[in-house]
Amino acid sequence: MQAEVDTYRLAVYDELLLTVLGAPELSGPTRVLPDGTISIPGVGSIFVLGSTLPEVTDQVETSLSTILRFPEASLAVSNFGARRIFVMGEVGVPGDHEYHRGMTALAAIAEAGGFNNNAKRSSVIVLRRLGPSEAVAFRVDLRGPLKGKDLDKDLPVRPFDVIYVPKTFIASVNVFMDQYVRQMTPPFTLYIEGWNAFNIDETSVRFITR
Repeated sequence: MQAEVDTYRLAVYDELLLTVLGAPELSGPTRVLPDGTISIPGVGSIFVLGSTLPEVTDQVETSLSTILRFPEASLAVSNFGARRIFVMGEVGVPGDHEYHRGMTALAAIAEAGGFNNNAKRSSVIVLRRLGPSEAVAFRVDLRGPLKGKDLDKDLPVRPFDVIYVPKTFIASVNVFMDQYVRQMTPPFTLYIEGWNAFNIDETSVRFITR
């Protein structure tokens, strides 16, 4: 069981209990925010999204070493956050939806009510956060998978991916960032604003065509 906990990778809305030996004022609960960070008293924000508990513990101790001589910290997950995916654009029910293990871009869109008549099925974008200043945008052509063909083109998604179904073909990451990301509205505002806090823009987003 401990091995499973140690290899678990943190996701947004996970709640953690931080214990700092000999420093109760620095101990207490913290939560993984939509921008992928947790807040540590006296230290500030640390990006932890996708990291294991041992990795985050090392990060916390390194950060605490700026205010403590020999910091010893431990972290435990007190509550696992609900896994969500964000689907917006030309779908029936834009918004955040429950993530299921093994979910693909097409399944996520189905969860959001499917494509509407204006959807550009050949240019679906899946935006994924990789780090504090790095992301990847996949352009996915779902015309084949919709017909039961070329199923390998249907991209597996991860919790908290942003899936955008446009009206027109998106040719480059510059177009996507300029015309779509900066115009996103709730429930995506908090998530995207978290990215903006780390200055993610077209220079730090890799654009991959599937």
